[in-house]
Order: sequence, then C-alpha cells, then structure tokens
Amino acid sequence: MRFHEKLAKRMGSMKMRQKLMLSYLLIFLLPVTVIGIYLVRSMIDVALDYTMQIHRSNLVQMKTNIRNVIDKYDLISDEILLDKNLLEFLNRDYADGALTLTERYQMSSLTDQYSAKLIVSSPEARYRIYSDAVSGLSSPLFFHTSEEDLKSDWYNGIVQAQGYNVLGPVFFNQDLNRLEFTLGRVLVSDISHGATNVLRIDIPESSLSEFMKQDQGNEEVYLFNGQDQLISSSANRKYIGKHMSDIPGFTDRMHTDQGQKQSYLIAGLDNNRELKGWRLIVLVSNESILQQMSRVVGRSLTVYVVCFLVAFGLMLFFSKTLSERLKHLVRHMSGVREGRMEVTVTDLHNDEIGELNRSFRKMVDRINTLIHEGYEKEIGIKTLMLQKRDAELHALQSQINPHFLFNTMDAIRMHLIKKGDRETADIIGSFARLFRNSLDWSSNRIPLRQELSFAESYLKIIQFRRGLEYVIEVDERLYEVEVPKFSLQPLVENAIQHGIERVKTAGRIRITGVIDGDRAVLSVIDNGIGMTEEELQRVRGRIERRELGEDGRGVGLINVVERIKSCFGEEYGMELESRHREETRVSLRIPYSSGGMTDV
Repeated sequence: MRFHEKLAKRMGSMKMRQKLMLSYLLIFLLPVTVIGIYLVRSMIDVALDYTMQIHRSNLVQMKTNIRNVIDKYDLISDEILLDKNLLEFLNRDYADGALTLTERYQMSSLTDQYSAKLIVSSPEARYRIYSDAVSGLSSPLFFHTSEEDLKSDWYNGIVQAQGYNVLGPVFFNQDLNRLEFTLGRVLVSDISHGATNVLRIDIPESSLSEFMKQDQGNEEVYLFNGQDQLISSSANRKYIGKHMSDIPGFTDRMHTDQGQKQSYLIAGLDNNRELKGWRLIVLVSNESILQQMSRVVGRSLTVYVVCFLVAFGLMLFFSKTLSERLKHLVRHMSGVREGRMEVTVTDLHNDEIGELNRSFRKMVDRINTLIHEGYEKEIGIKTLMLQKRDAELHALQSQINPHFLFNTMDAIRMHLIKKGDRETADIIGSFARLFRNSLDWSSNRIPLRQELSFAESYLKIIQFRRGLEYVIEVDERLYEVEVPKFSLQPLVENAIQHGIERVKTAGRIRITGVIDGDRAVLSVIDNGIGMTEEELQRVRGRIERRELGEDGRGVGLINVVERIKSCFGEEYGMELESRHREETRVSLRIPYSSGGMTDV
C-alpha cells in the first residue's frame, strides 16, 4: 500500500475532534512557528546589515573629513612656499648671520602678516619657520635652528622629504596640554645660499578625533599612520602615540569572534602622498543590537505562547462542542438506519450543524411521507438528501474567515496608540482600510466620497514613506456621485511612480473635482518630472488604442479608461495634459446630474 493511501486510511479512521486538532497544529501552529523563526532571523540580519551600512557610510565620511583637514594644511604650506617675499627674506645672504634694523622690521612685518592670516584660517594650529642661516631670528613665527633641532627626528624627517610635505608622529605638548602631530616641509628656493629653511605646523590631534565621534554607540574608531602608530582614536585614548602591537588585545579583536557579535572595517587614506600607509580601522560590536533583538524576541515569544494557549483552549472547546453535536446527529441517523423513523431533533442552532439537523429532520419527515409513494422513489429521495448533506458538510469545512487579518491590524494599531506612536498607528489604520477596500468587491460602483477616502489612505502611506504633500479639493455636491471602484487610486499611484519619484524636490499631489455642465471632472495633478510633447502624444496614443507600453507600463490607466467607458459610454473617458519638469494632470470625465450619477 502506498504512503498516501496509508495516510488517507489513517486519517479516515481518526475522530472528527482529532482531525480538527491535527489540522490546527499543521495548518496554523507549524507555519506560524516556521514563519516566526524566519522573520526573527531575517530581522536580525537586516538590522545588522543596516548597522554595517551606516558604519561604512560613516567610515567614508571620516576618510573625507580627515583628508580635508590634511589638505587644508597642505594648501597653507603651499601658500607659504610660494611667498616670494618670505623666501627672499629667509634665503638672503647674511654674511655675519645678524639682522639689520631694516631686516628686523621686515621680519616683524612678515610675522604680523602671517599671524593675522593664519589665525583666521586655522587658529588651532601652531606655525614655526626654522632657519640655520640667521642667528638673530626671534619672533612667534621665525626661529633659529638649534643644535637640538638639527638632531631631532622631526627635523631630519622633514629634511629627508626633500621639499615634500611630511607628517610626523603624534606627541604630547605639555605647554598647551594637548596631543599634536606635525606637518612640515623644507622651503626650497632658487636663491638659496646653502641655507635650510624648515616649515613646521603643529596640528592638534583633536582636529582629527572630532570626526571619529559617532552616535552609534557600538563602534571604536582608530587612526594609524604608516608605521602603525596610533594617531587618533574615539576610544582608549590613553594609547594614542603607541604602536598597534602595544594596544592590549587589539590585533586579536580584529581577527577573532567574527560574525554577528563583532566585525571590523578598514579603509586606507593614501590618496595624499603624506597619508600613504595611513588607515582607519573601525571595530564594531553588535552586542547591544543583539541584546535589544533578544528582548524583542522574548516579548514576541511570550505573546506567541499566550496566543497559542488561548487559541488551543478555544479550539478544544469548539472541537468538543462540534464533536458532541455531530455525535448526537449520528445517533439519530443510526436510529433511522435501524428503522426508527420517529426522530426528534433538539439542536436548532443557526449554524451549519443546526441547519443540517433541521434538514435531517425535514428529510426524515419527507421520507415518512414518500414511503407510501413507492420504494424506488424513496431510495431516490434518500440519495438526493444524502448528497445535499454532503454538500452542506463540504461547505461547512470550506468556510474561511479573513477578518482576522483586519482584526490583527486593528490590534496592532491600538497597541501603537497605547505606546504613543500615533503616526505609525495612523499608517497601520490607513493600510487596513486600503486592504479591506481592495478585498471588498461586493459592488463595482461606490460613492466618490468613499473613493476619495480610499485614495487618501494610499496617500497617507506614501506620505509616511516619502514626505509627500497632498491636497483634496472636491466640490461637495460630487461626494455622492457614484464612480467605478479604484478609479482615482491608480491615477495617484501612477503620478507618484512615474512623476514625483523621478525628481528630488518635494512631491505634491492635488486631487480636484468640479462640475462642468452635465459632467463631473475629477483631476489628479502632480508636480513631478512631467512629459515632453513627444512623450505626451505617445502616451495619449496608447491610451486611445488601449495598448500597453513595451515594458508593460500603462495597465493602470488603460484599466481605468476601460471601466469608465464600460460604465458610462464611449463619450466619457480620460484626458491627459503635461508640461515637462512642471506638472502632469490626468482628468476623468463622467456624467453628472443634480440628482446623482446618470447611468448608461
């Protein structure tokens, strides 16, 4: 015996109550559990992916900001290098190494000039020019190169760069009580008489660290130079100036525990010559996000268990009630099978089983009447009534109540209102109304008031997503005019997708309704991309011929035109107007009379 035959036989031998409980477990509990697990995993993955996208975007912005800081000081260095007066003063042939009164005055003038200029452009940095040709330099800008300077690492590093800008390591300035790093270069000139002039700019480390402080709360940002020295950081700032290997556990954190709990991002900064080898490293800890998700999952699981227990209890109650009533009916049927035709049915409820009981009672009464009309006719009636019973039982088992979807949405909306999130609650309400109206096709025509409400629910959802503005200006005399269902919403959707979504400016939809003689004119106007005259004529032609575009677009407009003409006649329909990059107007013309809509 095949598996499906064994299963069918097994199911056929089960009681009705057992079948109902098994159906509940397989049809409701199992799918909901699987979907719940899938949604939880997907929600965690989406949250982590979104967080990493934010971190990547922040990393790109930090790279740009750091390069901008270095570029600013590069430009200042280039400007100083190109100052002929400054270079002439520094590279003048001072025979005895002393300054004359005139030269001291020039030094003072250059100091005042650059002090004013540099204070305006970058007051946070310190600027110094060292020269080994003149011993009498003494100003806030000019210094004579001392023996200590000649032996220092920063001085030799700048000289070895041969005129290029070079970035030095970070150090602590005790005078200003702050961390700094150096950008310097040799001021090369064609008129140099063997003098070495060095520009040194001491830049505060805070000019870099201020771009590393993000609001995510689960990341640590580190900036290393080409020698793996920590230049700046948003965390563990006590290690600034240390080598990467001197930071406890840093390397291990970069290469272990990868996955959901922790990850890292690296971005190089070698677009500038002096930033070659520099890199930004972001260590991201997702513990806080996972903890929040765990709390959400825990609460969801509690709700799920409560709902399951309540539903299971209700299923037990209903299945027991249904089983007892069916057993009672089966006992009466058994009595008829044994020849006892006096049946008294007491289950007269208004549901399907009650209807089945009443039908059974009527059937028995009819059988008693027809017994006297012949055995063959009696058998035919029994067969007919049994077929009717089977059909009613099949109809009973095929009943579906989709209203639990709407009730669930209403429950979510009320929960949001209690939580104070009225905006999201309004959007859920709009979506529920939208969904309910889309399923209700009991009538093909509805009052314009209802169609406007349906279109406004759709607009509220789009407004929540995009920040759309909309205005509805309809003559109140048109509110009770009947229109084909879903005649305005496709126009609004088309205006948003093909008009407003293609521009960067704020979108605006205007719905108007006016009376033009014996006709009502309903218009949807948007301030989107609009159409050129060629595009406008092409779309008008497709609508007139009622054919779709090559990409399948236009089905919404053609559907509306078909239903307008089907309801009211060929003299009514749609008009399309557009101005490129200004606006598009789609108008529907339908019959109107003071007493209501004119039927065709």
